[in-house]
Amino acid sequence: MPNPVWPTTLPVINYPSPDSGYSYVPQNQALRTQMDAGPKKSRRRYSAGYVAVSINVEMTGAQLAALEEFYYTTLAVVLPFDWIDHTTRTTATYVFVEPPSYSPLAADWWRVSLQLEQQP
Repeated sequence: MPNPVWPTTLPVINYPSPDSGYSYVPQNQALRTQMDAGPKKSRRRYSAGYVAVSINVEMTGAQLAALEEFYYTTLAVVLPFDWIDHTTRTTATYVFVEPPSYSPLAADWWRVSLQLEQQP
C-alpha cells in the first residue's frame, strides 16, 4: 500500500524561505572506535541513514485543522508519508518525530513547527 501524501490543502513549500527555520541534518553514519594503541578505526554504521528535517510553516486555521486531521487520523501519529525533499525537489518519505506545534501570528494565522525524519 502506498504512503499517504502531504495534503494538497496544506501549503506547498518548494523552496523554504530564509525565515522558515529550515534545517536538514543527515545522521552521522560513521562509527569511530578507539583502539588500545594507535589511531581510531572508522567504519560505516549503516548503509543508509535518516535525515532530521525541521521547518516552520505559516497556515490558516483551516489548514491547521487539515494538518491535525492528517497527523492524527490519516497517519495515526506514526505512519510515514510522502512529501517533497526540499534540497533535491524529488519525492521523499518522512515520519513525524514530534507532533506539530504551533503558535498564533495573527487572527486565524499560525506558525507551525514540523520536526520530521526523512527516511532512507
